[in-house]
Amino acid sequence: MVAYQRYKKKIIKKTTLFFGEGLLDSLFLEYLKSIYSSKKIHITIRRGRGGDAKKIVKDCIKVFGDFKKRAVLLDNDKPAKEVLDARKIAKENNIIVIENTPCLEALFLSILDKDYENKNTKWYKKEFEKHHKKEIQSFYDFNKIFPKEIIEEKREKISNLKLIIETLTK
Repeated sequence: MVAYQRYKKKIIKKTTLFFGEGLLDSLFLEYLKSIYSSKKIHITIRRGRGGDAKKIVKDCIKVFGDFKKRAVLLDNDKPAKEVLDARKIAKENNIIVIENTPCLEALFLSILDKDYENKNTKWYKKEFEKHHKKEIQSFYDFNKIFPKEIIEEKREKISNLKLIIETLTK
């Protein structure tokens, strides 16, 4: 008598590594992942420890794994040469670079309809922290500040947000 084994079909998923510059970046990416994740794509979120743009891109390269796509979320408030070098390294290694101008907190404030021009990174960080920093302890806390409805509404209006979501979903 011959025994038949039943094999479960293995579904090969697309794999994406999304590397944030620091803790806040990775928490925000985790939040967006929780909203937009699908069973077709396996998304890994990692975070750097800040520092210069080149180091962050190099840290992304060092993450072990056979990822089909790698992306880095960077603030471009750093010296122009440093950002150019980071872009070059990323391009050589097929890494998508999404740059926040000047920083992630500026993106947050624009999602909240608080667009300010000609302000520096320090100002954006202080303005966001003044109203919301204490609320954020985990990625779930972003739901209080940026409910899915607001993210959906702003997705088409804010190019960086759209690019982040597309990187997570495609």
